[in-house]
Amino acid sequence: MTGERILWMVIGLWLSMAGGWIHAEADEKGGIQPPSGQVEGIDPQAQKIIDQQMKGLQEREAATFPCSLFPQAEIDALVGNPLDKGSYAFNHRVEDDRQYKSESCDWSVVGGEGNEVGLWVSLPRHFASGQVECSPGSTNRKITGIGDQAWWEYQKYFGMGTLRVCSATAMVEVKVTVENRDEAKAKKIAQTMAERALASR
Repeated sequence: MTGERILWMVIGLWLSMAGGWIHAEADEKGGIQPPSGQVEGIDPQAQKIIDQQMKGLQEREAATFPCSLFPQAEIDALVGNPLDKGSYAFNHRVEDDRQYKSESCDWSVVGGEGNEVGLWVSLPRHFASGQVECSPGSTNRKITGIGDQAWWEYQKYFGMGTLRVCSATAMVEVKVTVENRDEAKAKKIAQTMAERALASR
């Protein structure tokens, strides 16, 4: 049981004894989704404790791979607009009758419309065979110059590009959504992020 889950069990028990309530959802890896809004039925001091604990969880999430690959100022500059701290997830994926896992980070735009990115990384330990098993997935346009194999797909209508890159050490997928349907910009962002992810392994 993770420290975060234990922490929230203790807080939840304390709140129930005080006549309040809190709702938190645990993902398959034991992570916590923050409560929405203020917690009802508790005093301001208890709310302050909850806010402090949530801030700590969010800061640790931002420091988790692959979110940790890009400092805030760098990811903002790369994409071209302010993004949030990045949301980590551990994923179970099924593709072409193959099952594997990945760790991902999604950065969403802050304060209106703008460019957004998501990064998925699958390492050898995420495959049942213990080795990276690569396929083009939904992409079908092979490109060169990055990794051992790479595929790029761009959906102009949505302004969204998907880059998948494979090597012996990782399978990396980057999804980029850009304003003005600028494919060249989307591809540059995706390649920069994929190269960083591959170099980190």
